[in-house]
Amino acid sequence: MQENTDKENNPVQLNEEQIVFVRSCIMKWLTVKETLGKKTYAADAIHSSLLTRLLEGKSLLPIPPPKRFSYPDYDLAEGKTVSIMEIWEDKEGVVVIDQEPAWKWVNKDNGVLMHEPTGDHYMFDIKDRTIKRLLDKV
Repeated sequence: MQENTDKENNPVQLNEEQIVFVRSCIMKWLTVKETLGKKTYAADAIHSSLLTRLLEGKSLLPIPPPKRFSYPDYDLAEGKTVSIMEIWEDKEGVVVIDQEPAWKWVNKDNGVLMHEPTGDHYMFDIKDRTIKRLLDKV
């Protein structure tokens, strides 16, 4: 098991306020997982984007963000411009972005996509190979 140490391998001691904060974050994380019916394992804490987000002091989003390469992309959900590695469309019209088949074209000529699970619209820039959430639906 990993010790509580910093980058220089010095012991890290949390104060009472930090301990309360960490406990609160873990409780929120576990509640979300429980609500979704997901089992939780020790290794989940190391790989969890949501737990990391909570520990950074950021809030839960009302709905889960789009995934890229199997991981939630909070930057994308929060309206930041994100570079993508791959985008393609299957025979049924499903658009796959970075291994996530959850998209469809709203207006292909103008590069407007919809993330089907959330209903949010995004702008794809073919030249820069970036995508960004639109605040207003098209």
